[in-house]
Amino acid sequence: MKKAILMGLPIMSICLILSCGKDDGPTPDPEPQEVEITSFSPTSGTVGTEVTINGKNFSSTKTENSVTFNGTAATVKEALATQLTVEVPSGASTGPIKVTVGSSSATSATDFTVMEPVDPPTVDGFEPTYGVIGTEVTITGTNFGDQASVKFGDIAAEVTDVTATQLIVTVPDGAETAPINIAVGSQSVTTSDDFTVYGPASMTMTPDAAYDENPAFEIGEEISLFVDADVPSGISEFLGYKAVNGDEPVLIGEITIFNGYEGFVNEQLIPEVTEAIGDEVELIFKIKGEADIDYAIVSFSYTVAAQGQGGGGKYPTFSIYNNVKLGSQGNVEFGSYYSSSANAVYSNPGALTDIEQQQVDITFGVLLNLPNLISPDERAIKGLNNPLGDNATGTTFINKGNSLVFSEITATDVGKINHTVGTVVPNLLIAENVFYSFVNASGKKGYILVNTITDNGGDNKVVDFDIIVQD
Repeated sequence: MKKAILMGLPIMSICLILSCGKDDGPTPDPEPQEVEITSFSPTSGTVGTEVTINGKNFSSTKTENSVTFNGTAATVKEALATQLTVEVPSGASTGPIKVTVGSSSATSATDFTVMEPVDPPTVDGFEPTYGVIGTEVTITGTNFGDQASVKFGDIAAEVTDVTATQLIVTVPDGAETAPINIAVGSQSVTTSDDFTVYGPASMTMTPDAAYDENPAFEIGEEISLFVDADVPSGISEFLGYKAVNGDEPVLIGEITIFNGYEGFVNEQLIPEVTEAIGDEVELIFKIKGEADIDYAIVSFSYTVAAQGQGGGGKYPTFSIYNNVKLGSQGNVEFGSYYSSSANAVYSNPGALTDIEQQQVDITFGVLLNLPNLISPDERAIKGLNNPLGDNATGTTFINKGNSLVFSEITATDVGKINHTVGTVVPNLLIAENVFYSFVNASGKKGYILVNTITDNGGDNKVVDFDIIVQD
């Protein structure tokens, strides 16, 4: 009995093994993914036209994709899982596009239209022949049509309007001087002449370095501005404008001497202030080259100041003192000594403090019965009394004639008084209705206009004058 059981165990094991083998048969291959075409472009073209097919489950290996145009096999140039690039094959006719990958195929829902071959494009010319980025260029020729594309050198341009004989394009960013290429389908033509690409005009302006940050100028003053310009295509326009109190800018002039130049360096512009006191003014200068679309623009702003309160901060402002009177030694009503800084007349300057005495810078006296403006340090030399003694300071004078207008003298005019040239003297014979400039020992400058000279004979004379002096 034990033998029978032992002999039966191997037989049962074999049966179990066989049974398991039947249940675990070979694993089936995965189901293939279905190819799908979602779109293609362009939808028409001639033989040789490059077509992009979009879809799903293509092979990224070019040779594993089979593409036909209405049954005619095409060559796959580039392959991705979602996109194929192919070329319309020779012999193709209008019909659907079919893509096959392995055992899966897809056919486009619409036909690709195979167009009859057309004559190659030709170019007659283009205008303008030069320009900056963004310039609109018109190309004339033949056989253009909707399929036309344009490049400036290697840079593709936007075609904004197209007919069979004309293309309107815009010079693209990055374009450089080069021929223009026009392609229609697989055919193209390149211009024999270059399109010249210029850089845009640029301009900078620097005011006189001595001007304040927010300068004020007086009526009649000239403003000093220095301008640099770089205009690669040659200057065609250089214009100046003024905008007063925020109003629309008004043209004040066109500068033509630079036309045709490719630029200039450190050229000085000197516009004149003509507006009303209190006006806020903006000077605007615009320059443009032959090829430019837009102007290069610079500006400078200032306020119009009252008389003697401008100069842009470059020169000290001044005060106007009217009806100052100085008398000769024999007249006790008017003193012979004057401090332009304090606007004070003194009959007895010896009673002043040392500092006050040192501020006396103009005196009046009669020499040989003639009225004179005299520097304090010259009184003793001329035989006149001089109570200032060691405190007598030095002042120089120049006769300026009668060509000035008192109400039009500016802080800049006073600031530009130069007593290092011309007939500079420490005493000066004076006459009515004549201007005299002076510079005192501290460097302050001013103008004197003699109004009247009262002559009572001998040494007894009185001079009445208006004076302008820097604060």
